[in-house]
Amino acid sequence: KFFLNGIFQLEFEPASTIWGVSEWQGRLLFHSYRNGLIYYKDGQWQNIPINFSNGERFPGKSVSSEDFHFIPSWDGVFTLDKNFQTYYLETERFPEGLYVDTLTNELVAADERNLYFFDLESLSLRETIRLPNEATRVGIFNISELSGDWWLAGPGGVIRYRPDGNVFDTFTFANGILPCKSAVNIYIDEWEEIWVTGNCGLMRWNSENGVFENNKELFNGLALVDMIDLGENRYLISSNTALFVLDIKRNTTTGVPKAIKILKEFNQHNGFEGIKPYLSGFFRDLSNRIWIPTASGTFMVDTRLLNLDISPASMKLTSIDGKLIPFTGNTGKSTFELPYGNRTVNIGFDMICFDWPGQTGFQYRLTEKGDWSPPQGDAIVRLIDLDHGFHKVEIRAVFSDRPEEEWPME
Repeated sequence: KFFLNGIFQLEFEPASTIWGVSEWQGRLLFHSYRNGLIYYKDGQWQNIPINFSNGERFPGKSVSSEDFHFIPSWDGVFTLDKNFQTYYLETERFPEGLYVDTLTNELVAADERNLYFFDLESLSLRETIRLPNEATRVGIFNISELSGDWWLAGPGGVIRYRPDGNVFDTFTFANGILPCKSAVNIYIDEWEEIWVTGNCGLMRWNSENGVFENNKELFNGLALVDMIDLGENRYLISSNTALFVLDIKRNTTTGVPKAIKILKEFNQHNGFEGIKPYLSGFFRDLSNRIWIPTASGTFMVDTRLLNLDISPASMKLTSIDGKLIPFTGNTGKSTFELPYGNRTVNIGFDMICFDWPGQTGFQYRLTEKGDWSPPQGDAIVRLIDLDHGFHKVEIRAVFSDRPEEEWPME
């Protein structure tokens, strides 16, 4: 129903809450909170119920083998075969992390207490390995193809597991190796660089110093959710209210980042109206579309249409005394007549195509009075006790980190 800069939102949500998206046997599956798996077929929504788990459903990322599709559930792994027959692999807690190991022919699942190894043919449990006690709620993980190390992330921090020696290394805020108090998702890029999103920004593993580093100025301590590759050393990153396109300049020999900058921000002003993306994070389908389930709806980024050009902001009127004003043909210079005797007016407005991250404030003034109001965060102006007659109201946007910039309403 919503499209701007290559970002779409589902017009009708298949369920009240969608916690994840995956793809199996040519079908796009939406992971609902209570209604099982939902997919679209023959002009209507179809449902695959889940009757195995006693708790919440499907909050994690799914994986697939040649014969099975695996989806984390609250206390086990919900499994589909090619005929959409269902199975359930039990775990102690919520197995946030899943990985299909084609070399050992195993599904590896991680909850906050254990690593589980299931046979990919019989689905039987082969082995369980206990995580160290310091690993509080660490489950989402990724595996480095170069070193063979397993990296697990979660609210308790980050763990590195070296299967050759069955060794665990714990990195937490308390032991000074992790700059954030908690981690959310872990991402290993094509250069084998290890990135972790956390409650204080984006962290990178410095293998030489053996610590995680955080560029505090990059996101100003903003909590981040997930990270995914867009190609050409650009990455999409989600926070609780926005998407960011990150551009990374690297050493062409080693791949080590030399410079990192935010290329563009997508938020409620220019295409992304999601709030609190779920921990399942991004999912890329076979058409290279990126799906983002959030608390306010399910969004899709079409990478072919994603507009990364920086464009100037544009301020538009949105309402006068609660009456909505369409953007089409809206110049912001129209004349509005108030009902007789009404000396109060509420003017709503918003910024469109605002690309740059930063704190935005709004100021207004009655032209005949001359002085601009102090900057405010709310995109609404309330004028009280107006004298009878004509009044000209001016509104502009200002930015805390670029005081030289200001954009008036068109």
